[in-house]
Amino acid sequence: MESQLREQAIQIRNESKEKGQQATQAYNEDRKDQAHQLSVASKDLKAQADALDRQAAMQIFNEHNPTSNPNEIDLHGLYVHEATDFLANVRWPEARIIVGKGNHSKDGVAVVKPAVLQFCQEHNLRAEVDPQNSGVIIVYGMDRLPPIQGISRPPAQRPQQPPPQGYTPQQYGGNAQSPYVGQPAKQEESCCTCCCVM
Repeated sequence: MESQLREQAIQIRNESKEKGQQATQAYNEDRKDQAHQLSVASKDLKAQADALDRQAAMQIFNEHNPTSNPNEIDLHGLYVHEATDFLANVRWPEARIIVGKGNHSKDGVAVVKPAVLQFCQEHNLRAEVDPQNSGVIIVYGMDRLPPIQGISRPPAQRPQQPPPQGYTPQQYGGNAQSPYVGQPAKQEESCCTCCCVM
């Protein structure tokens, strides 16, 4: 199911790019009204593609995390930005992040793993590759991570485990039932860069 959603999203995103190019051309040819219409159509198509990708990400996340072990999250199959969005909402003192080894990535090169390590470095989190499984990263101190703006909330359907002892998610906007916090994604303020920059 999620592969169909991804394919639809790719197709619609390509249509969005085409409309955006047409909008730029129309703007450069001084057809401002048509440029604006094409730009709005491009933005609408992009929003549809993004919604399909979010739906696919939720399905993939739920499929890979049906009964995860406490303090473990599986990010297999997600795009890099989706994986880091989910990760940014975890509030556990110690988390096992399953990132995979890149076996299913283009050219067999891992993309989620380096992104998770970079995320940890940017947020001053201690992270180490599990010595027994190079497809797992152990991250420490995520419970001290402040809320990160612009991150979508992971699915509520994910089965929750009891929080670790000493865990106080209220400090970060979460609650005892959910280790996740987050803010709604920031909305774009303009529909294009050619004729309607605000």
